[in-house]
Amino acid sequence: MAVTIGIRREDKNEWERRAPLIPPDIAFLRKEHGLRFVVQFSPIRAYFDAEYESAGAELSEDLAPAGIVLAVKEIPIDLLRARTTYVFFAHVIKGQPHNMPLLASLLERDCSLVDYERIIDDRGRRLIFFGRHAGLAGMIETLWGFGQRLRALGVVTPFAELRHAYEYADFGAAQAHIGELGGKIRREGLPAELQPRVFGLVGYGNVTKGAQEILACLPVTEVSVAELPALAASRSGGLVQVVFKEQDMVRPRKPGAVFELQDYYDHPGGYEGCFDEHLAHLDVLVNTIYWDERYPRLVTREWARR
Repeated sequence: MAVTIGIRREDKNEWERRAPLIPPDIAFLRKEHGLRFVVQFSPIRAYFDAEYESAGAELSEDLAPAGIVLAVKEIPIDLLRARTTYVFFAHVIKGQPHNMPLLASLLERDCSLVDYERIIDDRGRRLIFFGRHAGLAGMIETLWGFGQRLRALGVVTPFAELRHAYEYADFGAAQAHIGELGGKIRREGLPAELQPRVFGLVGYGNVTKGAQEILACLPVTEVSVAELPALAASRSGGLVQVVFKEQDMVRPRKPGAVFELQDYYDHPGGYEGCFDEHLAHLDVLVNTIYWDERYPRLVTREWARR
């Protein structure tokens, strides 16, 4: 008898359009491994129900036949079935208090949980994580919020014409529209009181690279961290981006010590945050790095108030 896998409808957020498997995945897995798929109906999923049906999946509200259920976000506790394997972002591995009842319920029902956060390679590195697409979507939302803030302050700019990421049909449509707005900024410039507008990107991994793809649609100049104070004082320069690395965020606590990246990773307690030195020069802060309590905070409440 074929193993049956269920694909849950995402409903944690009204704009959640992701799916754990897409129709081509299902067609491949059915052909190569003889798996059976049951997919819940969804009016907002990025792929239409009919596409899943064409790939050979059954459409049904009832996932009871599925011994394995895949989702993206957390599954409500009252929908968990006993002795079922669930695969989703559970947000429990760090002991998040708000999801401890979910973890307890999985254990009580004798369920198995495959948490995406714990799918790792032989060196302990996560294989499923935020990447380029998080940077793309996050930067679009950042620019949208930037435009709305300026408009609320009475400053009308092309940024006010931006849409939410989910309102674009695909990345190409978003890129084209932002490129049009970038062309308008090139031709007309920005008001003098808005120069420079500095976007500070924290990190240099896949998420940052995605964010930079969006910024590249605009007339943006990149400067180094060392150049930032003079640029901010110049009251010119248009749109500017600066990328911060670890050595720009922290410094050794021991007087006279020199920053060493591996030492920072191995002994974060020996370092203290110094990002407040840069905050006054930034108009938009885009944080693309992971943080946990072993490391100094990027921004403190005290720094933000100042």
